[in-house]
Amino acid sequence: MVEKKRVNSKKIPSVLGNKLSMPFSQMTLALSLENIGIGYEKANKITGEIFDEMIDDDIREITRKNLRLKVFEKLKKEEGKSAAVKYMKLRRILDNKEPLIVLVGGSTGSGKHTVSMELARRLDIMTVISTDIIREIMRSLFSNEILPMIHTSSYNAYKKLWMPLAEGKNQETIAFREQALRVNAGIRGLIKRSVQEKTSLIINGVHILPDILDSSDVQKARIIKVFLYVSKKDEHKKRFYIRGAHSEERTARKYLQNFSTIRRIQNYINKRAKARGFLRVNNKDSKEAALTIIDHIIRRLER
Repeated sequence: MVEKKRVNSKKIPSVLGNKLSMPFSQMTLALSLENIGIGYEKANKITGEIFDEMIDDDIREITRKNLRLKVFEKLKKEEGKSAAVKYMKLRRILDNKEPLIVLVGGSTGSGKHTVSMELARRLDIMTVISTDIIREIMRSLFSNEILPMIHTSSYNAYKKLWMPLAEGKNQETIAFREQALRVNAGIRGLIKRSVQEKTSLIINGVHILPDILDSSDVQKARIIKVFLYVSKKDEHKKRFYIRGAHSEERTARKYLQNFSTIRRIQNYINKRAKARGFLRVNNKDSKEAALTIIDHIIRRLER
């Protein structure tokens, strides 16, 4: 067994940023290495070695730039140049002063909230908002008589149509899209506020559609739009049973009764996302999905 070094807290190096200094955190650095696809054990090993080297060299203070150069050289040696370059690219992206706004779309039960929270933790984004909250606020402002489309779930929106559609039209997906268009006004407002305050943000929800809210519509922000789906029907159903077990208000029964509509909405979103070249992630595991999205963010923003 390797004996861990006992380090006096006063000897822990300080990392000097532009305006303040923080004690070196092995946990934070290890997480940043995991974010580029390095396994948990290897990330902690590399981080521990960097820390030990600084202690052995009696480094009391180190600039953020020099620390990253140390990490770069260590990664190049341990994992290869591509991993080292990827690490530096992600750090540059997160250092950028323009807000990073990640829109996570997908049908009901695709795991949008869980993946969004995982992304927020890894990207150090403090605000995660669901479009369901936006819709709920809009419900308090507009009555059912004025705007009936927002006073129901996405998979029941077709029941609020004012008139029957022509034969051959899919009323479920058309009504869902109409609801999304209404909620989109609130999404735009949130993004505008985020840009004004220069704060990064994650918005998730079924109302985020591939052909609504083009990134060119918003200036002074980096917008990334991705879509989650669950390919296997049994796995999709299983998620509703799990959700129902943890919430009395969100019973599996109401979702399973509308399961065919939920799948049609998923197919509708997926088809449009594919046609427009957006990242689509078959969400089997929230951690892996988050890493896939981070990798996509690096590729998109470093072009």
